[in-house]
Amino acid sequence: MKIIFYFILLISILLSSNINNNLFKKAINKYKEKDIKSSLNTFLKIDENKTLLSTNTKFNLGIFYQYGIGTNKDLKKAFHYFFESAKLGNKFSQNQLGFFYQNGLTTPINYDLAILWYKKAANQNLIIAQFNLGYLYELLYSTNKSPKQFDYYKKAIYWYKKAANNGDTNAQTNLGNLFFFNNKLETAIKYKKAIYWYKKAANNGDTNAQINLALMYKEKNGVKFDLNTVLYWLQQSAKKNNVLAMNLLGDIYRKGRITKQNFKIALYWYLKAADLNSPKAQFLIGKILYEGLGIKKDIKQAKYWLLKAKKNNYKSAISFIKRKKIE
Repeated sequence: MKIIFYFILLISILLSSNINNNLFKKAINKYKEKDIKSSLNTFLKIDENKTLLSTNTKFNLGIFYQYGIGTNKDLKKAFHYFFESAKLGNKFSQNQLGFFYQNGLTTPINYDLAILWYKKAANQNLIIAQFNLGYLYELLYSTNKSPKQFDYYKKAIYWYKKAANNGDTNAQTNLGNLFFFNNKLETAIKYKKAIYWYKKAANNGDTNAQINLALMYKEKNGVKFDLNTVLYWLQQSAKKNNVLAMNLLGDIYRKGRITKQNFKIALYWYLKAADLNSPKAQFLIGKILYEGLGIKKDIKQAKYWLLKAKKNNYKSAISFIKRKKIE
């Protein structure tokens, strides 16, 4: 996930730069032409001239070396370029340094230094750094049972809110989770706050928030049960290929507890999930077809899906195949 983000970030910086410099333009054009090697070499030339575009160039070089774009992956060189750029105030490099220290890349894990560099970037309103700070404080909150634990929780909330109010949907979802699972808050309050942030994230297209919001309406957590709302948000999530949402929809129609049982609709959603290699969906399709639950039996297709689930090491499928002596 982070690799995808930083790769996109590199492209956005390259394409949005308005600096009138022939070498920098050349580096941009070579990158756009997918001539990555030439782009890298041009950035290296720029870096030799200490007066030209120093911080952005060093950041881009750091990205090239971090992910092995047009060159061999070299985390030590990446760290060097990020550090040199970060010292000069480049917020993107400061965020990368935080990432390096948090994850122990070329250096021992050091959360204090990670926080220091993330904060420098976050205070320059870099949204991903604000999110990363929230995430790191949440990690410390969940793994630390010292008197500082609640302090970490408050800091996680603070930085997630910064990112969330800047439109970061992951931060919005994580805020919802932090409130939902905080048993120190009154039930009504924690559900109200969780719903507030889940709704924000769900309306912004976050598929996990859409599932969480649907489940709150399904389980009556701070809201009245509403089948239409449950189905709406699960379908919104499923449309974006969220396998969990597809399986939940299949479960709702297969079990028939909150709506009329309908195995055909259940199969529709399980098939979508199975095509995305969900072992659970593959097993349930096989079971429904094998036993003829609500539809005509199809042993051939049942075996196909059951064996797929078995190949994916799904325990229920393995025991079902063994019990039914399917070969």
